Amino acid sequence: MLFIKHDLDNNWLKSNRYVLCFLYVVLLFAVNRNCVHGIVYPAPAWICLEESGIYHYHVSAGFGTAGAILYEEEPNTMFRKMSRYKQELSKEECLKILTEEPRGVLSVIGDDGYPYGMPMNYWYCPDDGKIYFHGGKHGHKIDALKNCPKASFCVYDQGFREEGEWFLRIKSVIIFGQIEFIENLDRVIEVSRELSLKYTRDESYIESEIQKFGKGTLCFALNIEHMTGKIVKES
Repeated sequence: MLFIKHDLDNNWLKSNRYVLCFLYVVLLFAVNRNCVHGIVYPAPAWICLEESGIYHYHVSAGFGTAGAILYEEEPNTMFRKMSRYKQELSKEECLKILTEEPRGVLSVIGDDGYPYGMPMNYWYCPDDGKIYFHGGKHGHKIDALKNCPKASFCVYDQGFREEGEWFLRIKSVIIFGQIEFIENLDRVIEVSRELSLKYTRDESYIESEIQKFGKGTLCFALNIEHMTGKIVKES
């Protein structure tokens, strides 16, 4: 929270409140032009710019008992828009790739700030919209995720060729989000079963593996915050 404190008498503030409000609103629009509405809001004798999380800003200006103006911006994303928007895939196409493809690359912030990417089997759950992974309880990946839960996940298909073309047209999906570890053992078993069914329908094998290793398995989910898909040519 940032404050601009006025150590001036209240009469001066009252007499100049409209000028100060006007100047502050101009400053607000210079910073971001997404203000959508104003609300009368009582406040003490200060001007305040409050950052609430990543996506919202609440701005207020108050002058004694004269009241204030509260502006709230539209949610503002920290993620970049795709520059080649004509190649962008729809959300439905992205989810289709997530559902059908067998593996992707999970990237985390590793030791000493180096990016650490690794191929991973996964299961996309349409019920809650999360991407699930499983593995051992220790290692570079787990240490990195406990230190910083932010991650990126990339999945791409096998590609296709139009008749007479030598190059592939490949569809890919890139996801940004944060990891949550699954603590409930029943949910861990459920996720392990669903993930395994993506790769084999041998249920007896799956159940035997769960009996052997279920309690020692770590499951974690990627909560999707931003997802984009694109089709590119290899030419």
